[in-house]
Amino acid sequence: MGRLISFFLVEQSGCGAFSILSPGYVIFFTAAIVSFCVLVLIEMRHLRMSAAYYYIFLISLIFGFIGARTMQVILVAKDLSFSRAATGGMVFYGGLAGLYLGALVLLRVWKLSPFPYIDIVSLYVPLAHSFGRIGCFLAGCCFGRITQSSAGIHYPIGTPPYRQHVLHGLIGSASIKSLPVFPVQILESVINLMIFAVLYSKRNSQRDGRLTATYLVLYAACRFFIEFLRDDDIRGVFWGLSTAQYISAGLMTAVICLALLKPKSTGLSNKRPD
Repeated sequence: MGRLISFFLVEQSGCGAFSILSPGYVIFFTAAIVSFCVLVLIEMRHLRMSAAYYYIFLISLIFGFIGARTMQVILVAKDLSFSRAATGGMVFYGGLAGLYLGALVLLRVWKLSPFPYIDIVSLYVPLAHSFGRIGCFLAGCCFGRITQSSAGIHYPIGTPPYRQHVLHGLIGSASIKSLPVFPVQILESVINLMIFAVLYSKRNSQRDGRLTATYLVLYAACRFFIEFLRDDDIRGVFWGLSTAQYISAGLMTAVICLALLKPKSTGLSNKRPD
């Protein structure tokens, strides 16, 4: 199927296929952000949370974007100019850190309970992430390893897989498409949907931080193994493991240790936040 798509986009269209793929990233990224915001705000309204939480959520989104771009710039670490910081891709873990830390700081400043706010946000993150990964698939970023299986996807001239394969001498600059790569973005999208289904089934019984802990452990564990299927150099690989794998391992360890140290502590009751 992947090769059939490539055939029509690259060999038959006659118009740079990347011009078809790039808008797909924008569309699905926009869908991810819009759906995330709408669902979180609806959930907070359903729980009759105070207006302060709405403002904190919207402000924390800005911190999320800043974190996602900052981590991307750090990983690339070749051009720290304003143009590099203002344009380009984003890193999910950086965005997640910005989203959580920004909110926690604001919650502390305004002396508000983090529960169940943090669990509402965590509930819908994997759903939004699943949309985002489809956008990555269409744009060709976050691509997988070279494969000869029927699932392999050829990407056209100008896409990240094509440029990396040319850079490594795997294909010539005269080639019109990359080597077939595994669609790891689709796999991660499906896994995020599965995680969302698990969290959604527990949404009414866990409003004390456990939903967030469940999400972080499930995603970190899945992401650690998914990284073995990725091949994009830009994500940073050190001593055989990617940056995301180190973060995933550290995240799982931290959450599990906290759960073991305070197995009966929920921090706060399920009292409705004012």
